[in-house]
Amino acid sequence: MVYYRTGKIYKAKKYHLQSLNIAQRLAQHDPQRFDVKVAKTAMDLGDTYFALRKKPQVEGYYLKSLYIYERLAKNDPQQFEADLALALKKYGIVYQCAMQYDRSRGFLIRSLALHRKALFNGTTHNPYEYNRVFRLLECLRKRYIAQNNFSKAVEVQIERTKNLEIMREKYPAETETAANEYGSLSWWALFAKDYALSEKAALRCLELDATKEWVLTSLGHSQLFRGQYAAALATYNQLKGKKNGDRSYKDVLLQDFKSLAEKGIKHEDLARAKAEIKNW
Repeated sequence: MVYYRTGKIYKAKKYHLQSLNIAQRLAQHDPQRFDVKVAKTAMDLGDTYFALRKKPQVEGYYLKSLYIYERLAKNDPQQFEADLALALKKYGIVYQCAMQYDRSRGFLIRSLALHRKALFNGTTHNPYEYNRVFRLLECLRKRYIAQNNFSKAVEVQIERTKNLEIMREKYPAETETAANEYGSLSWWALFAKDYALSEKAALRCLELDATKEWVLTSLGHSQLFRGQYAAALATYNQLKGKKNGDRSYKDVLLQDFKSLAEKGIKHEDLARAKAEIKNW
C-alpha cells in the first residue's frame, strides 16, 4: 500500500498482484489462515484499479474480496463483519460511479445495516464509516432526483428514515436528524405523487420535533393535491406572516408551487391556493 499512497499506482498494482498470487497458493493449503490475506489483497487491488479507472478489474477484485468476507463473517461475525461492511460499501461506490444506482443501493443498504448493528451493540467498527455510508445514500438519492426518478429517490429516503428510527433508540441525539429526514421525505414524496406518504412523513417530522414548522409547507401541499383544499389552506395559514430564515413563507410557498408545476405536479385547486397566498 506504500506505493498506492504515494501515487505510484502501477508499482502498487504489480506488487499487489504478486502478493495475491502468493496468498492464493498458500490459501489452497491453509484457507483458515490465508483466506483473510487473499480477501485483503483483492480489496487493495480493487482500490488500485479504481484509481486507474479500470472498471472490469475493480468489479472482479472487489467481488472476490466480498465473497470471502461474506463467508468469513458468517462463521465469525464479530471479527469480520467490519470488513464485510467495507467491501459492500466499496462495491456500492463502484456501481454509483457507473450510474447503476439500483445495484449500488442494495450494497450500501447492507453496509449501513452492518455498521448500525455494530454501533447499536457497542462493538463499533468505526463511526466515520457509518456516517460515510449514510452520506453515500444521500448522494444516491440526489442522483435519482437528477434523473427525475422521484419514486426511487423516495425509496432511498425511506431507508434513511428507517435507519434513523432504529438508531434513535440508542442514540436520542439522532432524533433531530430523523425529523429533518422525514421533512425531506415529505417534500420528495410530493414529486413522486405519493401524497399520502408526504402527509405521513410530515406528521412524523412534527411528532419528533414540533419546532420544524417548515414541514407545514409540504403537509399543506400533500393535502392540497389530495383535494383537501380547506385543510391545506388551514395548514398554510399557520405560516402566514412568518419567515423561514430570510424568506417569508409566502415566497417559499409560491416558489414551491412553481417547482412542483415544473415537474407536472398540478391540481385544479392550485390556482386559488396561489391567489390566496399572494394576498397575504
